[in-house]
Amino acid sequence: MSRSLILISDLQKVNNVWKNVVRIVDLWTVKERNGQEHFETIIQDIKGNQIHVITKNHNMELWKSRFQEHQTYVIYNGEPLDNDLPLKVCDNMLKVFFTNGTAITKLDILKYPTTSSFSSLIVDFLTGNFQLGRLYDIASKRSYVIGVFRDVVKTQFTREGKKAFINIALSDESYDF
Repeated sequence: MSRSLILISDLQKVNNVWKNVVRIVDLWTVKERNGQEHFETIIQDIKGNQIHVITKNHNMELWKSRFQEHQTYVIYNGEPLDNDLPLKVCDNMLKVFFTNGTAITKLDILKYPTTSSFSSLIVDFLTGNFQLGRLYDIASKRSYVIGVFRDVVKTQFTREGKKAFINIALSDESYDF
């Protein structure tokens, strides 16, 4: 008997055995301090729910040969955990680690949603309508903020007890500067 599909919104930390049909919305490689690499991705189900997925570095070649951005897959199993990352790449309170028990099968589904309907203007930031700890992506087609680089506001280089950062100013066509 085949396992029934579960939506990303129905995942809980106790669900290590599950099945879902998803599209890979975004895919990137992370180089770790020790020189090893692993994949991270955002997957989206048919209802537009998204979740951040992290693979383990010892399976890098396996995932590299199987994953393609904007393709659809059936994913079996993974370990849902609290999304406790300081910067979140999607709104889901969970993230998923692909384990040795995770299996994927590529599907060709033509009418599967490619992005969700998130969109924010710079005005939202100016009025305080944003979430702290949320990473807003302005460079990809699934942009949460639509705007262009305007100016470097402040730069701080690494000092004792301080982290380096750069604050930049963005603008869009609705903001007259």
